[in-house]
Amino acid sequence: MDDDERYLELLACIVEQAGGTARYARSGEEALAILREGDIATIITDLDMPGMDGLELAMLTRELFPGVNVIMVTGSVLPDIKRLADEAGITKVLAKPIGTRQIVSIIGGHGAARAGA
Repeated sequence: MDDDERYLELLACIVEQAGGTARYARSGEEALAILREGDIATIITDLDMPGMDGLELAMLTRELFPGVNVIMVTGSVLPDIKRLADEAGITKVLAKPIGTRQIVSIIGGHGAARAGA
C-alpha cells in the first residue's frame, strides 16, 4: 500500500515477475477491503499515508487477519519507528527505496500465493 500510484504499479510488476500475484491499494481502508476478499499472504505497506498510516494498518491486519505477513517500507528507519513497527506486529521494516531483490526475497520467503501492495 502506498499513496504513489506509479510506485504501486512498479511494485506490482516486480511481485508478479517474482511469481506472486499483486493487488494494490491507495489507502489503508482499501487495503482492508482487499484483505477481506481473502487469499493474501503478505502486505507491503508504507508508513506515511493520508488517513490510516502503516502502523495502524498493521495493527488492524494482525487483529483481523492474523495469518497475514506485514512488511513496512519507510523513508525513515529510526529506532523509534522500528520499535513501533515491532509493537504493531510488523515482520520487517525496510528503507525506501525498496530494491527488486528485497521484494523477490520477501515473496520467495513467504510463498508466492499473493502479495498485497
